[in-house]
Amino acid sequence: MLVICNGMPRSASTWSFNVAAGLLKPAEGGPPLRTGYSDDPDHFLAMAAADEGDTVLKCHALTPKIAALSSSGTAKLIYTIRNIADAAVSFMAVFHVDFDHAIAVMDASLHTLAVHRGVGRALILDYNDIANQPDAAAARIAAYLGRSIPRARLVEVAAETSLARMRAKVPSSEDAAVAGRLIQHGGTFYDPATLLNIGHIRDGVPGAGKRTLQPAQIQRIAALLGRYGLTEELQPVGCNARLSY
Repeated sequence: MLVICNGMPRSASTWSFNVAAGLLKPAEGGPPLRTGYSDDPDHFLAMAAADEGDTVLKCHALTPKIAALSSSGTAKLIYTIRNIADAAVSFMAVFHVDFDHAIAVMDASLHTLAVHRGVGRALILDYNDIANQPDAAAARIAAYLGRSIPRARLVEVAAETSLARMRAKVPSSEDAAVAGRLIQHGGTFYDPATLLNIGHIRDGVPGAGKRTLQPAQIQRIAALLGRYGLTEELQPVGCNARLSY
């Protein structure tokens, strides 16, 4: 099975990666599970094609190859979403970039979201649902993968990916000095096993974006959402009920 977690940056996409990898962890003696992050997902997938076991890839790109894999059902796509202002502020804090950089990243991510909704095969999970009911969100991933996963294993994975457990796994700045321990990416470092960045888990209380950004920046976000016909909740304009994916 091929699983691609390419959700919006800072929307719990790393959590979805860890859940999927945990659920597909092979039994002792089984084919190895290939996991990782890549800015060149097509190359990663080409290398993984020779492997016998399952593959779980995290990326934020949407290449024609990934779109085709999603459309055909060859790959399972998990896409996480979050309020754009909150995601942008969090992205700026973790990766030490400015607002222009962050909003460009969010623009690309909204394009990816539009493609996924058009194809209709991706599992789309909301950040707030993940934060408030992580066990239920993990169960939705298990159901989406379509594997016969024992209830005990689902409970174990939900515990392993809980906020407290994940926070304990976040690498510190001191870890970056240990040769081979972390991988540099942009303005930070991440653990190649969990894909957690230094400073990865922050205050996720909704509304941080509006409390932090300038009015002109909020207007730019509103204009961006308008271009995609979306509300602040990333629902299509005119949709009065919460969509079920």
